[in-house]
Amino acid sequence: YTKKLPTKPYRLVKGPDITNLSVQSTINYHPTTNFGISVTVSDSALSSGPGNYPSSTQDIASISFYADMHPYDIDSNGDGPQTVTLPAGSNSGTATKQVVVPLSTVAPFLRAPLIGEHVLYAEGTDDNGFTGPVMAVSFTITCNDVPSFPVRGIDRDCDWIVSKGLCSNIQAQVVCPSTCDIC
Repeated sequence: YTKKLPTKPYRLVKGPDITNLSVQSTINYHPTTNFGISVTVSDSALSSGPGNYPSSTQDIASISFYADMHPYDIDSNGDGPQTVTLPAGSNSGTATKQVVVPLSTVAPFLRAPLIGEHVLYAEGTDDNGFTGPVMAVSFTITCNDVPSFPVRGIDRDCDWIVSKGLCSNIQAQVVCPSTCDIC
């Protein structure tokens, strides 16, 4: 726990802690594969103060996620990580969020290459504006090339044909078959 605090030792302890952060450890890439995140943030679970200590009793205001870049880092262009912040919703000092989105919506936030090892970082912020320590979890995106995959059309299902394999060339040309009227 103390290894998480050295950058802001007197401020981070006032913020909420991520007590659980989990994702599937291995995900086989497909545009329609779901990417699930489960996170629990608490302002009191790891607090060393008494239950009425002011900085350990706030509601959780939001949870922020960062992919493949620690929130305090910058890249060679001087840019920080892309941030996705979700409101925590109604809670009494502990919030649990479960988010499931298609992997294709997460892919733009991941650093290249898409296939391989990745890290998801999360941190919580309480109603007083204090942000707690960062928690990280790693996952791997693998690939088993599939020659086609179903896409729901306007009126019917159809197959999109990927010319060079879905994963071996993510930017491969996609050919829309004549049986599908959504092209």
